[in-house]
Amino acid sequence: MNILAKYRLRKYHKRLKEAEKALESLNIKNRPIRPQTIIEKQPLIKTKETELKLGKKKVVREYSFVNKNANLVLLLVIVILLAAIATSSIFYNLEFKKLKNDLSVSIEKANKLANDLSLNRQTLTNLQQNLEVKKEREQGISQQYTDIKDQKEKLEKEILQLTATNNKLLSDLQTKNEEISKLKEKIEDYKKLTGT
Repeated sequence: MNILAKYRLRKYHKRLKEAEKALESLNIKNRPIRPQTIIEKQPLIKTKETELKLGKKKVVREYSFVNKNANLVLLLVIVILLAAIATSSIFYNLEFKKLKNDLSVSIEKANKLANDLSLNRQTLTNLQQNLEVKKEREQGISQQYTDIKDQKEKLEKEILQLTATNNKLLSDLQTKNEEISKLKEKIEDYKKLTGT
């Protein structure tokens, strides 16, 4: 037993003796000493702090319903907290997987758009080179002027179309990059919330 328990036990003995003396002086022995105590031969709970030997009988402090109820409430609170933690971790894990899948899909789309853009740029540069070559030929050959002029107009139309598609693909790429950055921010936020 530690010092505090011994002190409490001595203090309890002293109060008990004082109460017994007061009861003897009043000649009231049949009443219980304290409402929280029970006199039994075999106590239900045996601890060094709660047992006091008085002849053949022992005085045992009865643990109140509040203490038992408090233990049950504490156990219930712990179980509820564990369930809440488990539920929230499962929820955030599912959300994290969903965001991760969305991010991978967006990255794949952005990569596809980037590949399409590079192919269109190559086509555009090839068309521009062809246009320049045809301009040089046009200057040197006056007989084929009309044919080359028609081809030139066709190439310029294609360049305008490709430039329009190129601009559209650039804007699509920019929006996809913005979506990727937003998804990355969401992932970072969920990582911070879940602590992973």
